[in-house]
Amino acid sequence: MPERFGGGDYRYSFNGMEKDDEVKGEGNHLDFGARCYDSRLGRWFSVDPLEKKYPYMSSYVGIGNNPVMLIDKDGREIIIHYKDKEGNNKSYTYGSALKVPNNDFVIAVINSLDEIKAADPTISRSIDKIANSTTKILDVVEVDNINDFAFTGVQSSKSSGKIFKPGDKPSSLSDIEINSGTIGFNSNISIMFKVETNSEPNTISPRTAFAHELGHAFSAFFSFRQAYFRRSAHIPKYGDYEEKFATDFFENVVAGYYGEGIRKNHQGVQITTASYNSNEPTSTNENQISEGLTEVKL
Repeated sequence: MPERFGGGDYRYSFNGMEKDDEVKGEGNHLDFGARCYDSRLGRWFSVDPLEKKYPYMSSYVGIGNNPVMLIDKDGREIIIHYKDKEGNNKSYTYGSALKVPNNDFVIAVINSLDEIKAADPTISRSIDKIANSTTKILDVVEVDNINDFAFTGVQSSKSSGKIFKPGDKPSSLSDIEINSGTIGFNSNISIMFKVETNSEPNTISPRTAFAHELGHAFSAFFSFRQAYFRRSAHIPKYGDYEEKFATDFFENVVAGYYGEGIRKNHQGVQITTASYNSNEPTSTNENQISEGLTEVKL
């Protein structure tokens, strides 16, 4: 492609974005996705989308003023963590303009997110709100057990930015916010459950179980007070209303769209599936099914 970075009829240039050389001259306008840069002036044309998270740094710098050591995350904040073939810790940001790494876990997370969004417009907007937020960071990590297949949020103070540690008591509920959290995910682990005591077992895919935890993440990020009170309200079969919220409005919506089991409780046993979007168990603990289901965090 001899015209890749020069003139001619080829329309694209830096970062795979379309050129606009007719406005500023060849190579003078670089599109980074979240904002644009003028290489002649050495200046951005808008502020960093995450400026509120970094009050100690100028809003007009790029990549923390350290492009050698740091990577521009494209202003999107669902970060998938994985290990490369050499065992090194790596990360990829969902929605990034960067090439998707050839990693099974990363690909399964991206496909799951895309398919969860396709199931329902409201859920799609919820995921987009997380992914495009300038204040919220959601990490996705690989886990080995269904009880680690969960959302865990980090509580901080609105007034001071202080991270609350276990045992800390905030001055008031209105001073608490959750701007970051982690979802554990495994593309081959999900649950089997019974809707009623004597009913046949039903199953959901890892993708649908992931949707359940995304419901918790959205709730914690954007309606913390409501989530707090839902957690405080006991309800039979679910434990609390927050679990019913994530089950009814995220998990069951996706399960219904893809023809999977509809859960009416917060119970189940771990199963292994062939892929992220399969709800056919390749193995499970049949004794637990026959003896009675155990409650799981999912």
